[in-house]
Amino acid sequence: RMRNYFKSYRYFIELMSLLNLKRICLPRFIKFIAVGIFNTIFSYALYAFFLFIGTSYIKALFYATIASVIFNYFSYGNMVFVGDKDWTMFFKFFISYLLIYSLNSFGLSILINYYFVNPYVGQVICIVPCVLMSWLLMNYLVFKRL
Repeated sequence: RMRNYFKSYRYFIELMSLLNLKRICLPRFIKFIAVGIFNTIFSYALYAFFLFIGTSYIKALFYATIASVIFNYFSYGNMVFVGDKDWTMFFKFFISYLLIYSLNSFGLSILINYYFVNPYVGQVICIVPCVLMSWLLMNYLVFKRL
């Protein structure tokens, strides 16, 4: 299974290289959305996989978030917010994802426990506020230009 994961990741990186989003002169927000679509598919697929094998929705969200932090750091950092990367920036990125995870788990819990929404659908609903929060944190905190 891990071999397939790394193969998929390699294909994703090759696709991103072919698209070469670094060199395209689009507004940063458009690049963010383009890369974010791939990151969201990756994260949601992990979440759905963990749900499918019987993990609780909170643990599934946690595992998917942890795996996505590294994946998203390099995809956003290399394709959208191009610049020097260091441990301080990764720490800010990690803290940002803790905030995003908190918002996501809170919203997901409300949808599931109070509105009886299916965990798969609930996560799709939570994507919208999490994307907005992610843009704000990535643009103005993590990868900000001084």
